[in-house]
Amino acid sequence: MVHSYKERISAIYEENIVNPTAAGIASLMPHLNMEQLNKLLHTDNVDVACPPLKVAGTIHVLSFTTTGNKVVLSHLQTVRSYDISDCLFKKEAIDYANREWGSRLVSNDWKGMMTYSVQKKPSSEARSWKSKDNPIAAKIYLAVSQGRTRDIKDLDSVIMMATLNPAIGAEFQASRPMLLGYSWEFPFPQKIMPLIKNNNEALKVVKSTSS
Repeated sequence: MVHSYKERISAIYEENIVNPTAAGIASLMPHLNMEQLNKLLHTDNVDVACPPLKVAGTIHVLSFTTTGNKVVLSHLQTVRSYDISDCLFKKEAIDYANREWGSRLVSNDWKGMMTYSVQKKPSSEARSWKSKDNPIAAKIYLAVSQGRTRDIKDLDSVIMMATLNPAIGAEFQASRPMLLGYSWEFPFPQKIMPLIKNNNEALKVVKSTSS
């Protein structure tokens, strides 16, 4: 179940679900029983808490919005559980995470969160790093030990955790300042190399830059 939930909660960060099925809702909300799931199927415009994947005490808040005959399920926000009160099943989400993968959860003892975009250095003709000819091969989310960008002299020295998963990245950010992101060429920080090596598109950038 943990792998299925991880895939589903991560996917909804990329794309909303239109007219979700009962099975689809259940895979996103493993902390709910059938009675609670049926309640959601007959409730309009409601926000629901879902379990964290990595950071203890955080929750993913999904929103059911009904317009006419269309129901849209989308990611609303990721927050510390005690920072929000008006969503359903918050206690159930936290209890489920603690029970099912509590030993794998971590405390958010970092000071900031930032993103690191793996992409080639733009050509001389490109106007910026955001050029359509210079797409981002992978976005890596970092939990860092500094709360201000100007205090970071060496990125490797401040990285505490890193992930390619946008849902876990959002958990990193909950309650912590979002710092300026990085978009660098080779050499890449060593602490993110294991993630790059497991991502084909990012690995192509590394190989082309270091060759």
